[in-house]
Amino acid sequence: MLLLFILILFTGSCEQGKSAPLEMETLFSLSLGRMEDQIDIMQREGEPLEDSTFLFMRNGLFYISNGASGKISEFTSYGDILSLFYNPKENPEPFLVSLPGSENIRSTKKAYPFPFREIGDIAVSPDREVLVVDRISINREEYDESLGVVLNRIILRFTRDGKFIDYLGQEGVGGTPFPPVKGLSVTERGDIVVVSRTPRVWFVYWYTKDGFLQHYYSFQLENLPIPEEGVIPSLDTIYPDLSEKKVFVKIDYYSTPKDASVKGKSKMDFYKSSILPFSMENNQYGRLIDLPRNILVRESQVAFETERLEVLYNFLGTARGGYLFLMSPTGKNEQELLIMRENGRVDARVKLMVKDSEITYRIFRVTEEGILCGLLCLDKNVDVVWWRSDKLLEKKK
Repeated sequence: MLLLFILILFTGSCEQGKSAPLEMETLFSLSLGRMEDQIDIMQREGEPLEDSTFLFMRNGLFYISNGASGKISEFTSYGDILSLFYNPKENPEPFLVSLPGSENIRSTKKAYPFPFREIGDIAVSPDREVLVVDRISINREEYDESLGVVLNRIILRFTRDGKFIDYLGQEGVGGTPFPPVKGLSVTERGDIVVVSRTPRVWFVYWYTKDGFLQHYYSFQLENLPIPEEGVIPSLDTIYPDLSEKKVFVKIDYYSTPKDASVKGKSKMDFYKSSILPFSMENNQYGRLIDLPRNILVRESQVAFETERLEVLYNFLGTARGGYLFLMSPTGKNEQELLIMRENGRVDARVKLMVKDSEITYRIFRVTEEGILCGLLCLDKNVDVVWWRSDKLLEKKK
């Protein structure tokens, strides 16, 4: 999913020690623009930059959902475009790909027009069905007073040949629109998992590959498990297990500081971060997994003194076999990739060199095989990159 550009001024390293960097490989670059082999990540007045572009990889093919231009592009790992799903009102007529039925010599690369409104996250099934979050028309939106949100998101489904199949709502095919969608995933067996959230509740909807709702659960913020009295939980994100019918819930815990009365002191102190497995079949939490601490050291404004600052891990997603991927900054242009298992065992802990000072927007996604891929927006182009973190997992098998 999107990580914010943060902490570029820190120097120093994580307390737990150094590790050899994992090399980043740039697979291809896309220029900025509206053509089918370009990407639009230009911020417009009054529009948020984040949550408008998403990346997914399956079997070496890259799918980019570009909300600003209302299109989904499929690329090879060399950057050759294979197909395009696009809104004709938002995009110029395709040149490198052809419309279905065209006798043009470029007909092996197809373009599929569709009236997208506001596309978001994307996923691709093992059968190469394309799923994408979209918004319904305004006159079909529903306001849920109990939740305090507008229900206006659906999941569109297309065949690998660009034919529209149907859409999923809360109850399944043709169902009630979702609250804001924060995650869309497909398991290794083809099950579809949708994560939605409101100000007070997170929802997980688990469907079969045919769109039948199998499991559903609402995570009430006031009912989240706590490790001890006086600790306040904050739900950060949820990702599904790709092999079993369960999800992993990342919760950050905070406590009231002892010196809360001191002027200027924050009302809450960070306590710890944990991940909790949750069975969708039994509606039960598993054992709490505490995340390691990441302490950064930087020079203080006071001469000859240093400051220690704790930085949280971002939960990036899961890979087949129950691997959990997390990332946290450890210095300027440096991130640490942490790969854990449900039992709390750390299988890999490596540095990633990411030039934050040159990046304005970035997205990371973990593939089913355990490859970390990313989309890095630079000044004049967007790089599609990967780190072969799956090689680290092979050593553990």
